[in-house]
Amino acid sequence: MGSTRTRLPGITLRDAAPTDTDAVMRLLADVNPDDPVAFEDVRPNLSLPQEGPLSHFRALMVVAENDEGETLGVLIGGVPLWLFDHPGIDVPLAHLLAERTAIVTAVAVDPGQRGRGIGAELIRHSVRRFTRAGYDC
Repeated sequence: MGSTRTRLPGITLRDAAPTDTDAVMRLLADVNPDDPVAFEDVRPNLSLPQEGPLSHFRALMVVAENDEGETLGVLIGGVPLWLFDHPGIDVPLAHLLAERTAIVTAVAVDPGQRGRGIGAELIRHSVRRFTRAGYDC
């Protein structure tokens, strides 16, 4: 997917690329300051090929950036992987649910940019992307 302009002047959304890894991880570390490595499992996903049904197969990783290319926010979401480990859900049911269910795992906005609506734009964008890909959210 290319970049998407938002209602916010000078803010664009686009799928995260491997070159965004440091900025994404910095923003995600700020989400949970008591556990700065809580989202470390996102790091390898950022190097996955950018292909559908979401941005990185069944993961959605989107960054918000300004006109200068500075990363201001990030959204991470996709199929809830716990479906595959849950003892009460058998494998065929987990796969069926994984084809239809998507969640937002994290939204992080640079502390100096909060209150501008960047997080809300990321959420709106994710709902459109999930719906277009056939997921309920």
